[in-house]
Amino acid sequence: MRTAIDHHGYVDTGKQLLGSQHLTSMRRLPILTALTILLMAAACGGGGPSRPVEWALTAEPDGSTVRVRAEFGGSSCTDFDEWQVEETSTEVEVTAVVTFSGAADCTADLVSEPYTVRLAVPLGNRRLVGCDPESAAANCATVATP
Repeated sequence: MRTAIDHHGYVDTGKQLLGSQHLTSMRRLPILTALTILLMAAACGGGGPSRPVEWALTAEPDGSTVRVRAEFGGSSCTDFDEWQVEETSTEVEVTAVVTFSGAADCTADLVSEPYTVRLAVPLGNRRLVGCDPESAAANCATVATP
């Protein structure tokens, strides 16, 4: 079998394209390739919805130090993003943020993400909140059992 190169330097596929149709079809190839790569990357995860997850104290707060741990499931479907801490004169809100990829098949393992919060001022009588994103009334001052 012989391969022929046309006068534009492209491989002749044996298909008849008229005039600029051949050149136009060759210009579309890089654009289609880039779009395909972007769609595949989006389908593989990452960039999914982020949301807060539950966390618990791992030790009694000690002055300006609060030790916490977030636990969430499916390491194949989740990535830990960040800890967020907001302090006011009456409360300290701690938030653990996780990104969920939306993949259909997730592992059934438990991911543990520990963190030591360093407060600007000691916790004192301020209320510790944010441990249960579903319930603003959750008691976040209870130390979790290991």
